[in-house]
Amino acid sequence: MTEAPAEAPPRKDGHRWRSAGREIVSGNVLPGVLALVLAVLVGSLLIAVTDERVREASGYFFSRPGDALQAVWESVWGAYTALSRGAFYNTRADTFEVAIRPLTESLKFAGPL
Repeated sequence: MTEAPAEAPPRKDGHRWRSAGREIVSGNVLPGVLALVLAVLVGSLLIAVTDERVREASGYFFSRPGDALQAVWESVWGAYTALSRGAFYNTRADTFEVAIRPLTESLKFAGPL
């Protein structure tokens, strides 16, 4: 009967961090992309369900489905454009400094985290 090899103690030269970094960089991108797509879909569903105009238009969906679909599109598009405008780049700003301010504020508050 052979004994299982003992686990080697962690080395002091950062071998563990180097191998962890290599695994992260060389990993598969597909799970991250699928998670992002799923998050956008679930978020869109929640936005559409909670929007008052979508609920009103859904009441007569079978007689005029275009109204409901347009209401869904406008609510989801409006929410995600407002999110990006408030977090990254304000396309409605007059100057570049004002337009880039959401990104600098996001970085300022997220930096310590």
